[in-house]
Amino acid sequence: MKQAESIWTVFLLARPDQKRVAATVRNAYLGQVIITKGFSMADLKARPRPVGATAVLGRTGFPHVTSATKGELDIVTGASQPGFNPLDLLYASLSACLVLSARIAASQMGILDRVTEIAADVTGEKASEAPSRVQTFNIAFSIKGDLDEETRLKIAHAAEEICTVSNTIRGTPRFSTVISG
Repeated sequence: MKQAESIWTVFLLARPDQKRVAATVRNAYLGQVIITKGFSMADLKARPRPVGATAVLGRTGFPHVTSATKGELDIVTGASQPGFNPLDLLYASLSACLVLSARIAASQMGILDRVTEIAADVTGEKASEAPSRVQTFNIAFSIKGDLDEETRLKIAHAAEEICTVSNTIRGTPRFSTVISG
């Protein structure tokens, strides 16, 4: 798949009673759109969000993860321990990205006002042969609101196309590794 310049149409609502404003955002992959003065298109600015995470693990214990934005999370590995293990985080990333993307899709379709709730339950099946990996992702969407089944299906399919996480999983991203002591 050829990497093209990223272009999105972003719909912004300040209050429900205001008109929708469309803006084209270029190369703002993981960025935010900031309105500085009202709704003038010239006033829209993209502000990049820091991305990435660092996991630290000692001789004993569990990994502690810190995001580039200073979010923190302790990883668990025991089957009965509450919390997230690495695969849970993969499923959580996919499910969160899909519901956000479904909301974007509904907005682009002009039907967001008819949607009351979107949920995505993601599980997976690990491959039985090496290398260790998830072979199948099982995604169950629940899209509530004044919508017919065909519209729900269109939203779900569009969400899978919009979602950065699902697009990354389907692709073959490059890994760039640096080692220090």
